[in-house]
Amino acid sequence: MLLPELLRSNVLRDDIRALTGTSEHEIEERLEKVSKYGHLAEFIEHMEESIGNKPHVILAYAWVLYMALFSGGRILRGILQAASGIGRIFWEREPSPIRPLDPHDGPRRELRSDASSLAEEKRKGRSRPGSILEETGDGLGFFSFPGAEDGEDIKSEFKSRYAEIELRLTDSEKLDIVAEAIHIFTFMLGIIEDLDTIVGTTDQAMESAKAYHKASKLGATSARQRSFAIT
Repeated sequence: MLLPELLRSNVLRDDIRALTGTSEHEIEERLEKVSKYGHLAEFIEHMEESIGNKPHVILAYAWVLYMALFSGGRILRGILQAASGIGRIFWEREPSPIRPLDPHDGPRRELRSDASSLAEEKRKGRSRPGSILEETGDGLGFFSFPGAEDGEDIKSEFKSRYAEIELRLTDSEKLDIVAEAIHIFTFMLGIIEDLDTIVGTTDQAMESAKAYHKASKLGATSARQRSFAIT
């Protein structure tokens, strides 16, 4: 089942570093902290216990998570790439403050903001995430695979190997895998809920984004009108 091209951990760390400018040490520190809170901590504990007791259920994780990456991951990649296009409205905005990792740790509050450091980088002429994505493609490696087929060949090989293993499973083991897949989806819904609590867009931020977008459109329209007037 293990295909080297499927390994994602280091690729994801590289993406985080490319998009945020965060040091490798700080990335590891934050990953360690976030793994101890909320539904993610419960998921990790369940996963370790479940796989420890029934090693074959790891097939549920392989199928659910990798197939999601092959399919939905490409959609997400397309959306993020589109956001780095003309104007780069999304990527050029200052990032929100880092919020508490524990969704139950009181109201949202600012722990530390990377906005000032990114602003300093901009003054020094360093690339922001929008230009990084547009110029090099870095930052979305998690959703991409090597080769001319963009992962289709890897997906096909993965499914082929999975089918071979399925022939060796007992009916009881197959039921265990299906049950584990249901647990995975349940935990994922909880993690999404935690993420929405921690980094969900507030009404105020939505209004600010709308105003920013409207101002950008008005600015572009005004520039075109001035151009026509000159010609």
